[in-house]
Amino acid sequence: MNLIQAKILEDIKIAEQNENFLKSYLLTLVNEEIMKLEAQKQSELDNDDIINILKNNYYQKEESIKQYKTAGLDDLCKKEEEAMRILLSYIPHELSDEEIQAAILEVILEIGSSSKENMNQIINIVAKRIGNIASPKRIATLLESVLH
Repeated sequence: MNLIQAKILEDIKIAEQNENFLKSYLLTLVNEEIMKLEAQKQSELDNDDIINILKNNYYQKEESIKQYKTAGLDDLCKKEEEAMRILLSYIPHELSDEEIQAAILEVILEIGSSSKENMNQIINIVAKRIGNIASPKRIATLLESVLH
């Protein structure tokens, strides 16, 4: 079992003991998504897969908040904001721009080219190295600033 999934299962038990129903319910739903995807893949998920599930749930909550605010449902906004805080505690923090730029420069030095023709290659290598900690779109934006 993946470390993140093990932490989620442990936190479900703790949330239930502490009668934190929102956290228990939310993490149970996330765990069900993990188990469903594992069944589809017929293998255990890695950290990146689980982080993607967590991020997707986070973004869904973000969208729900926008809709609830438009409808004037402040009480539901507060619940979704709390759910986002819970999810965020399981998602690794993204790297700073400086850290990503350092990784970009390292790759540029390794491949020996910084031309725009190699942008996709550089983005792919950087994305593989830093994993799910920064989006390829963010890497591309920072790469453009490094190249200019």
